[in-house]
Amino acid sequence: AVAFPFARHHQQCNAATHTKKKLNTTQHIPSGHSTSLKHKKKRERETKQTTKRMFATAMRLMVKKTTGITGLPVIPEGRKILIALYEKTLEDIKTIPEDVFYRTAVETQTKKMLQVCRDHEDIETIELKFSPFQIEEMIVRAEDELELIPMMREWKPWDVPPGTQIPIVYEDDEDSPIFKELEHLIPAEPPVVVDNH
Repeated sequence: AVAFPFARHHQQCNAATHTKKKLNTTQHIPSGHSTSLKHKKKRERETKQTTKRMFATAMRLMVKKTTGITGLPVIPEGRKILIALYEKTLEDIKTIPEDVFYRTAVETQTKKMLQVCRDHEDIETIELKFSPFQIEEMIVRAEDELELIPMMREWKPWDVPPGTQIPIVYEDDEDSPIFKELEHLIPAEPPVVVDNH
């Protein structure tokens, strides 16, 4: 019965001493301990950066299984291929005169899409920017443009003499039964007269 209050007093003294030491430790951090904290924070930052790089790599390796379009397979390296096609397009379009609208339109659109491919490495983000087209569809469109450029260079539709009559041609399959059945419904239109003045 006599020892109980003494023991309780001893515990209170120990608790007060522990609190004082804790406060002193908080207020006066040894230089070595401060350095270790800096190293710890540095390691945490490096770990976060490594995690981000691993996540980015995993996203690049994620490949969709199908495009959902018959005859159009998935192209795993679609981004690299599309960048190469756009760069070639910007080079080939230089063979068209600078003041031609076709060249201006192609250059503007191609530069915009090329920047999207350069800014983003994962296919999913690129396709969101190109929505509703998939990257495989964009590759087909870029290849078609590259085939069209030399044709436009040869045809020179911007260099039509004044007064030239240009007949309007419907791009329907004239041999199809449907076209022959509806041909009489297509109104006869007069030729378009180009006047450059």
